[in-house]
Amino acid sequence: MEKSTANDADQERMYRGHKLRSAIVTVLGQVCSLRRRRAVYNTLLVSDEYVPRNRYRLIELLNERPHTFFGKLGTFDPSASGIGYLALTQDTEQSPVILELTGALGQSGVQLFRNSRDMLDEVAAGQLLVAYNVNGAYAFSRARTDPRLGVVLPEDYRLAISRTAIAPKTTDHPELAFRFVDYLLSEPGQQNLAGPAGLFASGSGRPGDRSGLAHHYTSRSVS
Repeated sequence: MEKSTANDADQERMYRGHKLRSAIVTVLGQVCSLRRRRAVYNTLLVSDEYVPRNRYRLIELLNERPHTFFGKLGTFDPSASGIGYLALTQDTEQSPVILELTGALGQSGVQLFRNSRDMLDEVAAGQLLVAYNVNGAYAFSRARTDPRLGVVLPEDYRLAISRTAIAPKTTDHPELAFRFVDYLLSEPGQQNLAGPAGLFASGSGRPGDRSGLAHHYTSRSVS
């Protein structure tokens, strides 16, 4: 149902209150936290010498010990997971060996998953030895209470994907929407993301650290 003219005018004033020119704003997107990708391994079944500290080492392990790792590796299914597809495309941009790695994973009978939770469950149960490109925040949160899970901080590069909050033009409560986005970007909001929420903040989450808060964008319709 079409909203009344008075309601449109109210929404326009609210947007202007946030230094936006009119209610034709399509979306305000702010990077409020980061999704860092990690490798996870079973600490009871994978000795330290076989922990893949970088992608080169993972390829070596798959080639040197095919019987050990066959069917025991997991990663996202890029055909079924949007975040998995995005992580794979960004890996391709960053790593000169990613095609070799995906080939080695395929030859090793890699298991494909739709989400990080299922991969973490399988690693903890010993059904997988290693899971690649798991959501780092979820991995660290689980590893704090489950000693069977070890988290690798890759030595070659560490992929991070932004988690973005948006306030659509059609929202019934734009003032509340913008206030919530403002809170996510504030120091208390970033500290909550880095602390109780168990996520990676776009800054460090420490008071006064605004380093990550410059990464934002505004998309506007200009009809």
